[in-house]
Amino acid sequence: MCSTARCCTGRGGAPGVVLFALAESAGGDGIVAQPGLDSLADLSGRVVGLHKSSTSYFFFLTALERAGVDEENLRVREMLSEDMTRAFLAGELDAAVTWQPWLERMARRPGAHVLVSSRDFPRTIVDVLVMRKQMADDAPQVCMGLARAWFDAVDWMQSHPVEANAIIGDALGIAPNRVADMLAGVRFLGREENREFLARSRPGNIFEVADRAGRFWTQRGFIDSHANRGFIAPEYVSGALRGPDRVGR
Repeated sequence: MCSTARCCTGRGGAPGVVLFALAESAGGDGIVAQPGLDSLADLSGRVVGLHKSSTSYFFFLTALERAGVDEENLRVREMLSEDMTRAFLAGELDAAVTWQPWLERMARRPGAHVLVSSRDFPRTIVDVLVMRKQMADDAPQVCMGLARAWFDAVDWMQSHPVEANAIIGDALGIAPNRVADMLAGVRFLGREENREFLARSRPGNIFEVADRAGRFWTQRGFIDSHANRGFIAPEYVSGALRGPDRVGR
């Protein structure tokens, strides 16, 4: 969601709209540390690997803010996840901010452990489906059809976890049991979850998340303003939940 605020409201490019939410990280992202570093405060003066152009940066600063730790007191090394993993396993990094499957790989280093994860920060990293606004305006039935297809897929996965893990494992080239471990850190958002997430009256709704993300990227100069919430289009979820061929605002 935090990167969506950038792509939908950032400088240049075609305007986009959020159609519905796909999943929420619930442990799939985290900050992994070497032995002897037992809290975020212990990272002061330490070398931390981070990919600043990803949602990890938003998650990282959210965690630091809660812990009362200033980013300026850390020695941040910007790098991609693959390079970060190699550096952490070689002992060149004191900590790293990453996501699965790299989080699991780093945590297997002797003595390494996860300090905090996205499970501790709900509604911080949320994946959404974005479509170009012009296309969504021209084909609302397609938008609703995509939403219904996603909701059906989530229902099927929850009813057939063994089969689903086998399909995902085949696509990723990993064993189904490893898929199950990785998905333990992901919460897929189906019909009811989308209904609640897109309801303005609910705490932690998509508009609140977008505001937080918008402020974050505005402060760092990636977007000019986050005041316009028009890139969130809840009418497609509403229409999909009511049934075929019904869009309403």
